[in-house]
Amino acid sequence: MKTLFGHLIILLAIGQVFGQKTDGIKLIENSQSACDRNSDPNRLRPRIISLKHNSDTLTIEVGLAMICCHEYIPSIKYTSDTLYISYEAKNEGEDCAACICCYSFIHKIKGITSSNLTVKLYDRVIELSDEKYWTFPPTFVIVKGDTVNRKDKYGLKQGIWIDDDAIQKIEADTLAPKDYSLKRIHWAEQSVMFLRYTDERFFTSGRLYLNLKVRDEYNPKTGIRQEFYRNGMIKKECHDAEGGQQKCRQWERNGREIK
Repeated sequence: MKTLFGHLIILLAIGQVFGQKTDGIKLIENSQSACDRNSDPNRLRPRIISLKHNSDTLTIEVGLAMICCHEYIPSIKYTSDTLYISYEAKNEGEDCAACICCYSFIHKIKGITSSNLTVKLYDRVIELSDEKYWTFPPTFVIVKGDTVNRKDKYGLKQGIWIDDDAIQKIEADTLAPKDYSLKRIHWAEQSVMFLRYTDERFFTSGRLYLNLKVRDEYNPKTGIRQEFYRNGMIKKECHDAEGGQQKCRQWERNGREIK
């Protein structure tokens, strides 16, 4: 699996060790970043971050996910316009076998001048890319002209998500009862559950009217619960106050706050 690519068991070195020549090239400089704990190693794309030629010297920066608490020694081999790179752990430090970190490595290699260079990391081709994470074609579902169940190019859920039964319920409800009293019962009872995602890590939950407008929504991060009229105007907003009491505000259908 792609997400496991950065979790590879450290392989045997390919070619010669740091500082020695291999097929006429020499690794003259090497550096390793600190662990990047702000990035997600499970989604990280092994890639070339930058690639620069200066006369007969190549400077390449590689990004990948590796086991924490190690210092890694690069091994290189160059043949037929292909640069092979692998890493071997120099020391373990503390026991971090279950910890994965995002690292970047900068290598300066003398003797490579090819403008048609292929780079292989652990025998797999990696490419120069500005995208830190794996990307995918975005997906979404259109329900009554509105977009729901959207995944962005990183495969993360965004916006409002509802299940298939809810979609069928919304699409089937095309007529409302003629009697106003029945219509009020209809509106009160007919709603569907939803989750609203932000980068899939944070979400709110609530119910939708059958026209896909939000009926009520709760944000667990802020502790705020909101209710809305069918026209989309806010009806009520409550949050926890000191002493365990709820503090609420209310509005009329036209948006005027009720004092």
